[in-house]
Amino acid sequence: MTSLAKLPAFLGYFGGSLVLYTWITPVDEWRLIRDGNTAAALAGGDKATATVLAAGSVVLGLLDVACLT
Repeated sequence: MTSLAKLPAFLGYFGGSLVLYTWITPVDEWRLIRDGNTAAALAGGDKATATVLAAGSVVLGLLDVACLT
């Protein structure tokens, strides 16, 4: 399965982008969520949903390419 061979690289890029985003964002969203800020929780959920949809699209593309070869 060549498509699974690229999974560690994807997870590294994903984790790195999450750390970078958290570092450059001027607002501590995790603290706001812990303090009960509903807007911050909804925004965080929206970002998580968008990330999952993008990652799912990548995975489906890899599976489609694997089926064609």
